[in-house]
Amino acid sequence: MPELLEDREKVLENKYIREEELHFKIESRAVELFALWVAGQLGYKNEAAQKYVENFMDLYARKHGMDVFARAKNILTLGGIETSRNEMENVFKACQKEAKKNIENSGGS
Repeated sequence: MPELLEDREKVLENKYIREEELHFKIESRAVELFALWVAGQLGYKNEAAQKYVENFMDLYARKHGMDVFARAKNILTLGGIETSRNEMENVFKACQKEAKKNIENSGGS
């Protein structure tokens, strides 16, 4: 009986780990898509947009949990672009949906 409980515990732990990894991948991809949207708002295209996304993601990785909306708002304001937090949240929700679809279609990678 103890082995059965241990096996079940391991199964639950593994499920939790997989779910957390999936959540992390989706969230990271959503932030990347959001950064690409910000780059587009700033008029960046191609290599300039990609460089902006790389810099944004680097900062996000170093300061995990940073307020991406505040960061984006500051950058957009400096670029002379006005946007509301509500608009950014709506864009981010769309990015999350797209990220989830991308990750799930790629088998979770």
